[in-house]
Amino acid sequence: MAPTENLSDYFASKLTQNFMAANPGGPTLKNGMGSLSVPQNFGEISGIGEVLSNVIDPKIDNKKIKVAQNFTADDIMAYLETSRSAIEDDLQPQLDSLAMNQPYLTLDSFAPLLSTYGQIENKIYNSKVPAPFKGFNSALLGFVSSQKIFFDQSDPARALVAMQNPTSILEPYKLALENEAQKLERDMPKILSS
Repeated sequence: MAPTENLSDYFASKLTQNFMAANPGGPTLKNGMGSLSVPQNFGEISGIGEVLSNVIDPKIDNKKIKVAQNFTADDIMAYLETSRSAIEDDLQPQLDSLAMNQPYLTLDSFAPLLSTYGQIENKIYNSKVPAPFKGFNSALLGFVSSQKIFFDQSDPARALVAMQNPTSILEPYKLALENEAQKLERDMPKILSS
């Protein structure tokens, strides 16, 4: 059973199952002290390779995205301004402030970051997305949501795995965002003329 939500719960469950299998009669007494046998293949208990893609991918709620089939040039400009603002005005100052004031992340810095990421996601979800920008919008949400994983206090194992593999977490969303931006740049004259 691979996890679909919480990697920490999954690891705890797998570890418990393996310890129970290695100690079917429970703890034993050795020299008057309780003792447990360590499961065989202890290092493979997590099955990390099979579970990463299920728990690392951010969940994007496509039902919340408001796609506009009919839109004007002003709608496009408003959407682009909202997207720009989400990153440059909302996220970047928070990250810059954190870097200047706290060179090392602490648990106290996680809550404000998660709050900022949540606000940015809401801003993106609540924007009216012109239909040709749907792919870009999904890529932008994936890029923002994938960064939240690093600060997820409700699933510390997931955050740890993400911190140990930042490129594999962020790169697919960064590339998708760049590809969508290039596609929009190429198609913009056609989009504006329709």
